[in-house]
Amino acid sequence: MKSNELIVYILDYLDNNLYRDISIQELSLYFGYEKSYIMKKFKNELGISIKTYVNKMKIISSLNSLGNNDLLIKTALEYGFNSLEYYSEVFSKVVGVSPTVYKKYLIGQATKDELEIIREFIEELTNFDLFLEKNRASLKGNENKILRLTIPNEKKCA
Repeated sequence: MKSNELIVYILDYLDNNLYRDISIQELSLYFGYEKSYIMKKFKNELGISIKTYVNKMKIISSLNSLGNNDLLIKTALEYGFNSLEYYSEVFSKVVGVSPTVYKKYLIGQATKDELEIIREFIEELTNFDLFLEKNRASLKGNENKILRLTIPNEKKCA
């Protein structure tokens, strides 16, 4: 399997298991590659670590809940964060503003500076999405080339 194919399969695996903790060890067992190889290839292909990718995707997925006026703690727990504080910390790193400021943006009450930060995030998000789609599209028709394994019971998280 080419390294970029491996990365696309890892992305699919991560996206399908986004709301639970996934260790590098689990990825190593599932895909049959050394942990260091997986981490290095992922970072080389995407420019970010696996953890950063997972956190970014969790935050992006949580944006709709903020628009639905859900409580922040409910959103944090629903998207796999163990606390509101950690959710807010990761959200701020990914988006550039806190979840509270983002909620202000959704109802049209963000300041000019906050609005500019959020616009930059949306532009970056669009570019990142295009990058991911390009990599996935390069493998169209090759979906059945990988053997889908199951995770051993002792590795499953609740």
